[in-house]
Amino acid sequence: MLNIEFQICGMLLIIIAVIFYSRLPKLRLRTTLTFGLMLPLAATTAFLDIASVVCIYYADDLSDTLVKAVCKLYLVVLMSLAIVNFAYICSDAFRRASSFRKAVWITVIVYAVLIGAALFLPIDYVCKDDGKVIYSEGPFTLACYGIYVLTFIAIFTIMIIKRSRLHKRRRLAVWIWLVSLLIAVVTQFFFSSLLLVTFGICMDTLILFLMIENPEFYIDKESGFFHISSMSLFIGQVYAEKNCYIINTRFSTSDTEFFETVTGGDIFSGNGEIYLIFGDSESYDAALARITKQMHKRSVYVCEDKSLLGEATAIISVFKKMKELKRVGKAVRFRREMSNVYVIDRGVMALFEERAEAKDIITQAIAEENGYSIEPFYQPIYSIEKGMFTSAEALARIRGRNGNIIPPGKFIPVAEENGSIIELGKVMFEKVCVYLSGPRDRGLEYIEANLSVVQCEDENLASDICGMMEKHGISSDRINLEITETASIQGREQLLGNMNRMIEKGISFSLDDFGTGQSNLDYMTVMPVKLVKFDRTMTQNYFVLDKTKSVMRAAVQMIHDMGMKVVIEGIETAEQFHEMERLGVDYIQGYYFSKPLPQDEFSAFLKERNKVQ
Repeated sequence: MLNIEFQICGMLLIIIAVIFYSRLPKLRLRTTLTFGLMLPLAATTAFLDIASVVCIYYADDLSDTLVKAVCKLYLVVLMSLAIVNFAYICSDAFRRASSFRKAVWITVIVYAVLIGAALFLPIDYVCKDDGKVIYSEGPFTLACYGIYVLTFIAIFTIMIIKRSRLHKRRRLAVWIWLVSLLIAVVTQFFFSSLLLVTFGICMDTLILFLMIENPEFYIDKESGFFHISSMSLFIGQVYAEKNCYIINTRFSTSDTEFFETVTGGDIFSGNGEIYLIFGDSESYDAALARITKQMHKRSVYVCEDKSLLGEATAIISVFKKMKELKRVGKAVRFRREMSNVYVIDRGVMALFEERAEAKDIITQAIAEENGYSIEPFYQPIYSIEKGMFTSAEALARIRGRNGNIIPPGKFIPVAEENGSIIELGKVMFEKVCVYLSGPRDRGLEYIEANLSVVQCEDENLASDICGMMEKHGISSDRINLEITETASIQGREQLLGNMNRMIEKGISFSLDDFGTGQSNLDYMTVMPVKLVKFDRTMTQNYFVLDKTKSVMRAAVQMIHDMGMKVVIEGIETAEQFHEMERLGVDYIQGYYFSKPLPQDEFSAFLKERNKVQ
């Protein structure tokens, strides 16, 4: 019986893998292309190994030249597979196309010289124990196995030197491949009846297929498009190529993991074609003209030179550096240039740069690194009843490394978007507690601290707030927490739970920005608040619109009837102040008295303006 069981099993497994692999769409990566060569070469190697065994077994009935030619052909293909194996490692280890091509061409030339020289060496073969022990031998065989050993050494060297550049999963798969193949070679060397080398090659190729090269890993099962997460591999290679060409690949955007990781948000929805244009501006202009002509009435996003974003049938983008993609955020306003074409211009990209810079500043300010810090500013609030300033609203500011103040409009929206508002709020509240734990400023009864929408939905909010107050010995009557209508709309159940836990501790609440959201009686009756703050916009409209004046008069009366007090924001003149007095509000806040002040200036303000009766 011929000793070809292992080879047949290996060949059948590889043929099955080839069938599955060939039927699926694949990303045009160098690793994918080289692995695409490995599969048929592995199958061919198995077939020629079987053919050489058969020829050796029936050598008496065949010409000696034919038998030796088949044996040599098997070993030459085996060496060719070794070249492709080395190229596969290099395709991941060398990111630049020029470096990859250089490494492969040097390898091909060296192998061609070695194999060409070895072809002139004689080869022989052995068949004994009734065909159970069959193998080739002689100088040519030794030379080929020597070359194969050199390949092993080269691959091991690349794996060690370039390990940081190799994909983690691929690195693991290749190590498994190398070790198992080495075991097969050593086993066959000492036990010549076990022809395991070809079987080991087939199994190791199959391991690579199952662990890292299965195209299904990159394909969305519902749409049949590539996962958007695979784009990171795709774009990374194209950047390294530094060529100017157009790539049209269909990606599924149902998986937003890549964009959430890179940009901090879900900016992509739907499935569509993504045209990536790489190169200089002239090539970009020509490619853009050609693609937009093809798109007809389909919605296209055109990026002037940087971005990839939005909901579209097609997206056209040109990239210069990988970091430019990482600068893209999820919120952007598009400027429409023509029908079905949206242009992302330099002005929009400047906004992205500002947002990215704001994220860095927030992180450093929370950690108080590189001269950045979060600092509460206090805007005084005047009590009509007591005729003095009895409270203040704490407003977050970031002090820069040069002592300059970064206004909230620059960082609050970004902090709310990426979730850092929770940590920022904790730092702010702790600093307010530190201030309140010191000597009491003249006439100051309590501080109003803002809670963002994200904070209100945090299940740990109550424990964090109460914990910090206990830590600094702050009594509950010295803190009033401001919530917005938006918070009460989006996460009412979680918010009410947090509020009730804190109210049990004696902390009071106010409803901020009243009149700007979807105000209705339900919020007024359900939210356990003691104060209602009218937004500055509504306050200013009071003095110019008769309808707003009527609404505010009715609302103030209603709020008082419900046992709550009214705070008016945005008062800027003496006339406005006296009008609010006549309206019967309880507290007034605005630039008429003072802008938000740093702590020391606020303390000085209270000392100067609050005259103790």
